Amino acid sequence: MITLKTITGKTVAAGAVVLASSFLFACSPSSTAKCPAFTVAADVGKPEAGSATFTLSPTRDGLSYNWSTSAGTIASGQGTASVVVSDPTAGDKVTATVEVSGVDASCPASGNTASATANMP
Repeated sequence: MITLKTITGKTVAAGAVVLASSFLFACSPSSTAKCPAFTVAADVGKPEAGSATFTLSPTRDGLSYNWSTSAGTIASGQGTASVVVSDPTAGDKVTATVEVSGVDASCPASGNTASATANMP
């Protein structure tokens, strides 16, 4: 997200007007940080019972995603920022982990993975 702020027309002294214009661009740290802090959220029961959708954030162009799961199967989304994991066994705990490639080489490798655990419905 880019925020644009414009500053114009300041009155300074005895009727003198200074016309100035400046632009300030502020970008969301999560979308532009050189070494982003990745997190995964789980939405249980979506898109259907016996499944959970795991979604990584932040995302950015040029990154690659490799998902793995502790149980069940990846039904869709491998290679994207969001996967659907199916596990028909109610009550199973399923952990989905994503390894992100394409992050700046100077970033610590330990920050390139994220995971979340869901209790299957």
